[in-house]
Amino acid sequence: MIDVLRYTEMVQEIRGKVNADLLPEEQITGVIVSPKEEHLVKKLGDREGVQLCSNYPSCDTTVENSDRWGSDNQCLFFVLEKVSPGSQTDGDELEHYAKLQKIMELVKKVLMGDNFSCDYSFDIPHQIRTEWEYNTYGGFNGLSIGFNLKDND
Repeated sequence: MIDVLRYTEMVQEIRGKVNADLLPEEQITGVIVSPKEEHLVKKLGDREGVQLCSNYPSCDTTVENSDRWGSDNQCLFFVLEKVSPGSQTDGDELEHYAKLQKIMELVKKVLMGDNFSCDYSFDIPHQIRTEWEYNTYGGFNGLSIGFNLKDND
């Protein structure tokens, strides 16, 4: 199972790497890592700017024998920004989602990078599922990704 302190550090580092490739007005403003959805909603509140959010990973441990076992950690990331429903024209909404999609693609690029897997002793995710989010967690729009990290420790 991934240590939550190490995991939170990893999410912060992902934000730093992504922000290095973005203009200041496009950057991720904050990071939230929480154990449950209800806690994430509370932490998000009315935060402004783009937020990179994640759950504490769930874990499945497979034991072949006392010397051979592995952990498969289920992770969920969100790139979200608060928008009042109905406050945008269709064109503005499209541009907003395009901005958040660009950010999420950079997050995925970091996750799939060789340096990432070396720095944190994880295998690169073999599959990442991307979903669109609308009016979630109290008025936030954006994208989410779900993926597994196999812990090599």
